[in-house]
Amino acid sequence: MGKPYTIEQIRNLSDKTHGNKYIVLSVIPTDEKNQQRRLKILCTDCGETFIKYVSDHIKSTDKGRCPHCIPSTYNFELAKKELDDQFGSGRYRIIKSTFTSYNKPATIWCTNCMIPNEKKSVTELKRSTSDGYANCCPNGFNPSKPAILYYFKYLYNGKEYYKIGITNRTIYERFKKEVIDNIFEESIIIKKFDLGQDAHNFEKEIKSDAILKNHINTDKGVLFGDSGDINEVFIKDISEIRPEYFKSFSKGTVHSKAD
Repeated sequence: MGKPYTIEQIRNLSDKTHGNKYIVLSVIPTDEKNQQRRLKILCTDCGETFIKYVSDHIKSTDKGRCPHCIPSTYNFELAKKELDDQFGSGRYRIIKSTFTSYNKPATIWCTNCMIPNEKKSVTELKRSTSDGYANCCPNGFNPSKPAILYYFKYLYNGKEYYKIGITNRTIYERFKKEVIDNIFEESIIIKKFDLGQDAHNFEKEIKSDAILKNHINTDKGVLFGDSGDINEVFIKDISEIRPEYFKSFSKGTVHSKAD
C-alpha cells in the first residue's frame, strides 16, 4: 500500500480534476466512524465549505463537486432519480429553476393530484410518509373526481374553532370519531364541485385572503384528522367576516356526499 497523498499533492490533483474551482483547506484524519481520510473544501463559486472523501474529490467531477452550488445539475438529477426510485417514475416533478439543494424548499408538482408543493424540500418529501404525501393528495384526494368544500364549527378543550377543507368523501368518512362527536351539526355548510381541482382552487382562494389570515389558528394542538395544515383551522367564524365566499354554500351534514 502506497503512502497517502500529502495535502499539497491533494491540492494539485483537485485543481487538475476540477479546474481550480476548489480550495482544499485541510485533511480530516480517520476515526472509528470514517476509515478514509476526508477533506474540508472551500468552493470558490458559492463560498460554502463542504466535506468529501479524498478519493471522491480528486478522482470524480461528479462525486467530488460542491453540494451547495446553485444550481447543482448533479444534485438536481440525483434528486429526480431518488424521487422516481422511491415513489415511482414521474410521480413528483421538480421545477429545476426553484431547486437549490436537497434541504431547501422547491416547487415540486405531484402528478397524481396536479397540485404544486412549494413548502417542502426533497429531503422532507422523502421523509414524509411511505406514500410520499406531503401537503398534497390529502387522504388520497383526487382532483379529477367530484368533491365538496366543507366548513363547520367544532369544540376542542372548551373552545370553539372553525374548520375548512376539501374531500372526495363525506365528513364522517374524512375524520376520526373524536372530531365527529365535537362538530356542531347545525354549523355544517358545503359546496359541491364536479371536479376536485375546482374545490381545491376555491379553498386556496379563501385561505389566501389577507383579512382571513389574521384569524388562522396557530396552536397545533387543536388539529384533527391527518392534514396537519394549521391554516385550515380558524379561531373566528370566517363565514361572518367574509360572507361573500359562502353565499353559494348550502346546508350539509357529516354524511353529505360530493356526488
